[in-house]
Amino acid sequence: MRLPSPLPRLQPPFWTGGVAVVGMIFWIETLRQFGFVVPTPFILLFFAVALTASIDGLLAGVTSATVWAIYLIYASAVHFGPPSLTGGSVEVSLGILVVVLLAVRLGWIKDQNQKLIQKLRKASLELELRIEQRTAELLTANSRLAKEIRGRILAQEALGKNELALQLSENRLESILSSLQDVVWSVRPQTSTLLYLNSAVNNLYGYSISDFSGNSNLWLEVIHPEDRERVQQKRNFLNNKSLPLSPQSLLAIDGQDLEYRIVRSDGQVRWIRDHVEIHTDDHGYPIRIDGIVTDITKAKQVEEAMAASERKFHAIFDQTSQFTWLLQPDGTLLKANQTALDFSGLTQSEIVGKPFWQIPWWTQSTQTENRLKDAIAQAATGEFVRYQGSVLGLQGQVITMDFSVKPLRDENGNVVLLIPEGRDISDRIRAEAATLEAQNKDILLKEIHHRVKNNLQIVSGLLYLQSRYIDDQSILDILCQSRNRLQVMALIHEKLYGSKNLSQIDFQDYIQSLTKDLLGSYACTNNPPTIKVNFVQTFLDIDRAITCGLIINELVSNALKHAFPEEDGGNIIVDFKCCEDNNFELIVSDNGLGIREGIDLDNPKTLGLRLVHTLATKQLKGEVELDTSHGVMFKINFH
Repeated sequence: MRLPSPLPRLQPPFWTGGVAVVGMIFWIETLRQFGFVVPTPFILLFFAVALTASIDGLLAGVTSATVWAIYLIYASAVHFGPPSLTGGSVEVSLGILVVVLLAVRLGWIKDQNQKLIQKLRKASLELELRIEQRTAELLTANSRLAKEIRGRILAQEALGKNELALQLSENRLESILSSLQDVVWSVRPQTSTLLYLNSAVNNLYGYSISDFSGNSNLWLEVIHPEDRERVQQKRNFLNNKSLPLSPQSLLAIDGQDLEYRIVRSDGQVRWIRDHVEIHTDDHGYPIRIDGIVTDITKAKQVEEAMAASERKFHAIFDQTSQFTWLLQPDGTLLKANQTALDFSGLTQSEIVGKPFWQIPWWTQSTQTENRLKDAIAQAATGEFVRYQGSVLGLQGQVITMDFSVKPLRDENGNVVLLIPEGRDISDRIRAEAATLEAQNKDILLKEIHHRVKNNLQIVSGLLYLQSRYIDDQSILDILCQSRNRLQVMALIHEKLYGSKNLSQIDFQDYIQSLTKDLLGSYACTNNPPTIKVNFVQTFLDIDRAITCGLIINELVSNALKHAFPEEDGGNIIVDFKCCEDNNFELIVSDNGLGIREGIDLDNPKTLGLRLVHTLATKQLKGEVELDTSHGVMFKINFH
């Protein structure tokens, strides 16, 4: 710090002493003019010269001494004072010499003192300046030293913080690595020494870190036997007896992902993905191998399930009998199933990526292509489209198809796929045409049966009208029997006309109607016999139904006429049942008077029995049995 400089002392000019002496002389002379003589003027002047020299220096002293000398010479000349004050010339000269010497001495002393003071002041200023410079240098050095000390302190603090941060980072990294489900490992390639292994190895491999640290071959031992050789070829640092490996062989596996199976300590098999990174020094020499092992068992299971699902999809997609395609919403063909390919004789490579309407299936006409384009455009908006059309197959084969296009949406509702499907309905169309033709034929057959029934009834009516003009009872009986036989056949045609199936008839319903009509024709007493029909519901074709109807007509008619002559009533039973091996059994029995013995069924005398035997043996290819032990029972077995 610079000291404050002293205030500069006012230095009067050199002529100030002379003026002062002149002034004093002027004062002495003035007093003398007024008659007042100063007793010691020269002494006063002497002191004035001395004071001037001592104050203002040599030049001021000489100037005031010169003035004093002139005044002394003047005083000696005029003799205005006592002789003791002026004296003679000697005294004056001596006085002048003394005053001059005194003025010179005091002035020189003053000048020397002044020079010394100036030197001291200059030295003081130089010293102050040097002190200020040194102080500034010291302050600069002190600041620099303080900064350096502060920097070192900060560096020490930063180093401590960095070490703490490094420790915290290592702890955090270890915590993160320990919480990972993936196994993280590090190996020195020169010696295969395990540098690091996190605790996730316990969950994945079933072995501890110490197990792997104590057995360097354990990495290879846990690999599934079927994958071990492949893995050892890819991971050449595992159990390699020729260590150290060459840098080229190590760098060849850098960044590789390898998937294989391992066998845990408990025998479980896991799929893993092993990723390897090779770290090198500045010269490219491998110094560390790091790896991450990820459990991909669930992913593999999902992958296998997806593959199985894909196989099932392709099996269903290709094995289905209907035509199926997959399209983009713009109509570009993605895939066709095997049924469609076989029909057209095309391959996937020939059609995939092309507009669907340009595939040869649809090129038979412009109308077919345009209709398909419209259907695809409509389905791309999210609508289900279905129509019937025709497609062109191999060698110009054309089939009728029930064709539909179904849109498939994603989770946002956007149409991402179109699924056209086609079912060959050519057979159905032909069947429908055949059914329509059959229906028309059925209508025609019903009409024929109706007309046959009407014609038979007309014939029966004519016989009835003819019987009114005949008196011979035997002829009337013949006409009545003929009418009944016509009625049997007419009833068959009537049932067929009302039936849904013209090839078969409900035999039970037919026999019940037949026996009811017969009972009405022959009942002439107040207590007619009872006819009981025991049937299991059976459908017979028209030929066997007419034959069985004629047999039942003859046997029941015969029982009504001859079995019950008295008015006691009676029972007539008609049984029809189906036996084993599609054999039928027809039984007509009554509890009436019976018939005389000795009837030869192979050669009967009456027309009715002859008709029964002929119909049973010739038409039905059956056998006839007669039992007269309890009334009359006819049993006919046929196939």
